[in-house]
Amino acid sequence: MVEANDTEKSAQTVMRLERISRYGQVMGLRPGDLLLTIDGRRAGAKASRGRGETVAGNTRALLGLARGKAVWFVFSNVASLGAWAMVEHADPAPALPQAPTLARNWEVWCTDAGTYDLCRATPGLEDALVPYVLIKMRLWEACALWSTLLVVSVMLGGVLGIGLQVISWVYFWRMAPDLVRREWLLQGMHVSHVLAARSEQAAHRAVGTIAPDLTSRYGPVSTPAAT
Repeated sequence: MVEANDTEKSAQTVMRLERISRYGQVMGLRPGDLLLTIDGRRAGAKASRGRGETVAGNTRALLGLARGKAVWFVFSNVASLGAWAMVEHADPAPALPQAPTLARNWEVWCTDAGTYDLCRATPGLEDALVPYVLIKMRLWEACALWSTLLVVSVMLGGVLGIGLQVISWVYFWRMAPDLVRREWLLQGMHVSHVLAARSEQAAHRAVGTIAPDLTSRYGPVSTPAAT
């Protein structure tokens, strides 16, 4: 669960999503979702004053969003998600969330059966472990191609072999998220949400908060509580 600052529970002025853009739909947002924080600062009238450029959406920021009791984060600019309005929230506004550190965006890909899997939106250091990533994500064609290139680089030897191996390693590292997307699209999966989290386990916890009806397609996921 996302930790919150109880001292902010009395906040009433919030930004509400009035009209959603196509990009906002891809991110899993709905009209009526609330924008609570921008880069850890309250997205209310006082906090917005003097920060028009950020609120106007010209800067990519870590946004704290809420729907009912569910609170989550995503890296985006504000304007690309849709049209927002500053409103007085009738009910007590959700508590301001504590922003995660070293977070990145994760895409939640779903099947028609109501199961999901996670894909990093951008390559991370973990993706440099190319064989592990290809096997973990069940990218068998890409795994076969990488193995072939490895054998060829060994046969070439010398500078040519080392150069081929470095090029193939960098290619598969940088292309890992795109390879995953391509494979999942062929399987008929689609993106239901995009959220920011520090780790894969934290992303699974966030999915359980904002989409509790979804289950991991590889069975129950162990998600120890965040400390």
